[in-house]
Amino acid sequence: MTRATDASSDTDRSAASGDRHGGPGRKMLTAVVLAVPVGKVAWDVGGGEATWEVLTALGPADWPDILIGMVLTNAPLAAVLAVIASRMVYAYFAARSAASPHGRDTASQHGDDTDSPHGPGWRAVAWSVLRIAVNPLATAVLIAVFFGPWWGLATGAVSLALRQGVTFRYRTRRVVSRPRATWQDRVAAGERWVTGVLAGIVLPVTALVGALDGRSWSPVLQCTVDSGHGAERARLIELGRKGNGVVGWDLEAHEVVNGLACGNTGTLAVREPWWRS
Repeated sequence: MTRATDASSDTDRSAASGDRHGGPGRKMLTAVVLAVPVGKVAWDVGGGEATWEVLTALGPADWPDILIGMVLTNAPLAAVLAVIASRMVYAYFAARSAASPHGRDTASQHGDDTDSPHGPGWRAVAWSVLRIAVNPLATAVLIAVFFGPWWGLATGAVSLALRQGVTFRYRTRRVVSRPRATWQDRVAAGERWVTGVLAGIVLPVTALVGALDGRSWSPVLQCTVDSGHGAERARLIELGRKGNGVVGWDLEAHEVVNGLACGNTGTLAVREPWWRS
């Protein structure tokens, strides 16, 4: 029993330490956020010097726009990122609270007053439900606005389920000695496994597919361009607004140009996906 308890305690400490540093897959998440947008630009414009020209035209301050554009045009990527971000924030603060000598553990914060002979009151239960559900609900609303109610519902449900696993982990840590794993322990372990799969496998695969799908991260416009040989219409990936026109990447001339009298083409497709090329 002692060995089992010690092993369980070591696992709890390891999980708490990981949560305080961002949880499972934090390094993969960082790599995806930093590297995938560059890969997106490289595939869309042809790589090499073209990628450098586009990034230079955008400027460092606008580089995050590439990731934002990818997220807003790719429902699976947006949903996975939303779930992981929601879980990371909740687990971080739960771990910090559990580690603080002056703080209350997560279970107490959520109204689980096991010392009360009558159990938690309705106010404690209502407050617990509100604290657990408010962030997943906000996440679900945001995803639903951009991709529809079913995407929002699925994202909110998964976020809420993973959040409950975090709650169970810190709730069971209050018990000093447990002869065997409880169902709450198994839920907490399952939650970490699911989070690890989402962050370590699903996220990079989804991001890679989004980077190589041949769709622009920014609106594709039909503009009038004067390259010195007379004005002509050309398809541009919008990089920024300038005066009454835009700065964009000319998909035919393969250069950064200024465009006037622009209209949306109605599609984001700029080349074939990698798996069809």
